[in-house]
Amino acid sequence: RGRSGREARGGGARDHGRVVVSTGMLAGLASAERRALFAHERAHLAGRHHRYLLTVHLAARANPFLRPLRTAVSYTAERWADEEAAAEVGSR
Repeated sequence: RGRSGREARGGGARDHGRVVVSTGMLAGLASAERRALFAHERAHLAGRHHRYLLTVHLAARANPFLRPLRTAVSYTAERWADEEAAAEVGSR
């Protein structure tokens, strides 16, 4: 993603709740799409998804049998943020 100049990322506690979006990403999105993008990233921050992701990452490092859980938790966090954003902007 980063190489194309189209990247968005929500930061956890270390980033003090910032959302970082590349200029390439912003330039490529219409106004409604930007609203949805920021709603999605705010949902990650409000839901503290970074904590779930860190927890499952550490658990998988400690126990390799838990590695598939990383994908499941990551997918669930993305869907959660997608649903919150869709509800906020009123569009799917």
